[in-house]
Parts: sequence; C-alpha cells; structure tokens
Amino acid sequence: MKRAVVIGGGPAGLKAAHVLQREGVSVTLLEADQVLGGLASSFDVQGTRIERYYHFICRGDDDLVETLHGLGLGHKLRWVSSRMAYFVDGTLYPFLTPLELLRPGALANAVAGHRSAEPGHQALLERLGKRPLLELDMRLGEASGALAAVPLLRLAAAAVTEVATFAEWGLERR
Repeated sequence: MKRAVVIGGGPAGLKAAHVLQREGVSVTLLEADQVLGGLASSFDVQGTRIERYYHFICRGDDDLVETLHGLGLGHKLRWVSSRMAYFVDGTLYPFLTPLELLRPGALANAVAGHRSAEPGHQALLERLGKRPLLELDMRLGEASGALAAVPLLRLAAAAVTEVATFAEWGLERR
C-alpha cells in the first residue's frame, strides 16, 4: 500500500488527505495546532465564534460543498449573510460595507502588513497614510502579505509584555 504524509490540517491539507485516502493511499495527517481547520478554524471572543482568518464558502464552491457532504458534514453548512468585523481593545467593530470602511477612525488601528510591488497597492497605502511593516518588493496577496508580518508583530508584542525591565533585574539607571 502506498503511504503519504500531509502537512497541515487546514482546508487544503484536509482535502489532499481525503483525495489520497479515497485513492487507497494510507495517509498520515500532521497538524501543529490542537484543532483542525488551519486559518479556517475559529476561536471564542466574548461568547462569539470568530474565524482565525476571513474564510467563507460560496454557493458556487461545488467541489468543497460536495466534499463536505461526502464526509457527512454537509448538514453543518449554514448559508448566512456575511458579517465581518475587527476586534480592538475589547470591542468588536463592524467592517463590511463601504460606509463602515469610510467611518471616521475605522482604519485608525489598522496595520499594513506589507507593501506589494503592485502600483495600486502602493497608491492605496499612501492614500490611507499607512506605512507597511514589511517592504519585500514582492507581489504578495492580502493573506500571504498579512501572514508575513505576523512573526514581526508577535516579536514586538513579546518585547513589550515578556521582557524584564531594569527594575525587575535589580538594575539602576545612571
């Protein structure tokens, strides 16, 4: 029997494992997180389930819908109007319609993860007055560009929350 290892239990990894297994391949699925779903999984914020990253299934995603039905999960699909928001300082702000986007201060807490080499992206960031965290001169999409900046943001947060102060080390300023 053929064997395969699939790294990552997100939607693509799960689909790859499913197809391989259907073809008679013995599959080992490796996932670092405690839950499957990758960036399509969710977590709880004040009693509301929030996606780790904006993912959705369109009614036209026939292959995915068929796969979910084949796995016995089709009954869990719920077709609802999209709602999107961002979470800052304990508050959930709506962020879906153009009017919500144009609301004064709507982008005050937004961070540009990267600047694409695309001229349109550069013009947008200039118009918004946003300086990107990374300038790699690459054509990254929204998702990959945002993910590229995550380690930098985690490092910055750790520097603020986890590094001991001079006082905690028993050192004096001179």
